[in-house]
Amino acid sequence: MSLNKPGLYRKYKIEKASGEPIDPHADYFVLRIDTDQWARKALEKYADDIEIFNRSLAAQLRARLNQYVSIQKPLEEPQL
Repeated sequence: MSLNKPGLYRKYKIEKASGEPIDPHADYFVLRIDTDQWARKALEKYADDIEIFNRSLAAQLRARLNQYVSIQKPLEEPQL
């Protein structure tokens, strides 16, 4: 994984698929799970934590994560 720019910074523009406006005060954090092993770990933890509140979403997230099992490697130290 390449860390293009260290730290937290604005990288993505967020918009709703429906075209509805987003809350201008909302704070979003985007994780790319196809290339980022730490993002997958974060999503796995999120699925675990929400399961009692939303089993369907937790199951869907785990199914998505299972697509990447074959590329899952032990967590590597980032190269800064």
